Amino acid sequence: MRVLAGVDEDLLDRVPEERPRYTSLGGVVLGTAAVAFVSMLAALVMVFGGGWTLLVAVPIALLWSALVGNFDRWLLASGHGVMTWGKKLAVMFPRLVVASLLGVIIAEPVVLAVFDSAVQEQVKRSRSTANLAYEDALKRCNPAPDAAGVIPAAPAGCRSRALSLAGAPTERLAERARLQRQHDDLAKKVAADRKELVRRQDLARRECNGTGGAGLTGRAGEGPNCARNRAEADAFERDGRLAANTATVAALNDRLTRLNADLGAASTIYAGALSARIQQKVAERRAQQGHIGLLERLEALGVLKERSGMLFASIWLVTIFFIVLDVMPALVKFLSPTTTYDVLVTGRLERRRRTQERAEEAALRRGL
Repeated sequence: MRVLAGVDEDLLDRVPEERPRYTSLGGVVLGTAAVAFVSMLAALVMVFGGGWTLLVAVPIALLWSALVGNFDRWLLASGHGVMTWGKKLAVMFPRLVVASLLGVIIAEPVVLAVFDSAVQEQVKRSRSTANLAYEDALKRCNPAPDAAGVIPAAPAGCRSRALSLAGAPTERLAERARLQRQHDDLAKKVAADRKELVRRQDLARRECNGTGGAGLTGRAGEGPNCARNRAEADAFERDGRLAANTATVAALNDRLTRLNADLGAASTIYAGALSARIQQKVAERRAQQGHIGLLERLEALGVLKERSGMLFASIWLVTIFFIVLDVMPALVKFLSPTTTYDVLVTGRLERRRRTQERAEEAALRRGL
């Protein structure tokens, strides 16, 4: 234990009554090193999980514990000797600051372990919220076709979330648009031709009936004008392909009806495939999350601090406790009064300094 306190056993043999003091001080160093071991082991388990990784985590945690213990030993050893309060403060204050920072590093994994259940629940909630937001973004950036087979345009900034999926009703939509244009153009021509045919037929009927009017003879009967008007009406109907065009419009209507039905089925199938693909992407994201890492735990702990004042106070109390625990060796030495052992250390250092000075003076005289 006293080795951890950084004392010289030869000097301490001259004041054996102070052995319990430095034995206890070494025990404090051992306690901080043990806490450092637990902290590092907890952090490594959080990062890599348990199981076989403990074979690697335990040696690393032991090394970290040894480094922390050696640092605290250095803090104590550098404080041995007779010092005024001002000199002691100048020597120990930077060391206390470093020890405090080290205490924060050690305390964080232990705090995470203490509040592990609350932290894990918060991580699960955060993951669930993130997955829902990811799913909503995929649905927004990959809209399903409507009942007519039209796929709405994706919002801006969706290039990274666009899904490549076969079976989109794009080709059928293009074919339907082409047939619809052909149908509309031909239907307009048929309507115009039918209107003109009706006009010509009415003109021939009025001429043959002897109805008066502009361009009419007003004489009833099968005269030359009556025959001519009828021939012109028949020729217009025949040469204008009104019957053929009407049949073509009807055929186009049938094709459009079948194509719309096919589009509805294709849109339904595509929408189902798109939904399945989105769910697959979300499932892949969930599978990638896996083990709860240290960074997620730290973020969850920060959220919990903001959410609950009582939990915030509890977390900081635990953190401060471990900070004080790590600072304890240096703090105990700083607050301890000067002991006989300190006087002996200062006396030996002073004698060695004087001996070194005399040796240097003698060497200088011999050189002259």
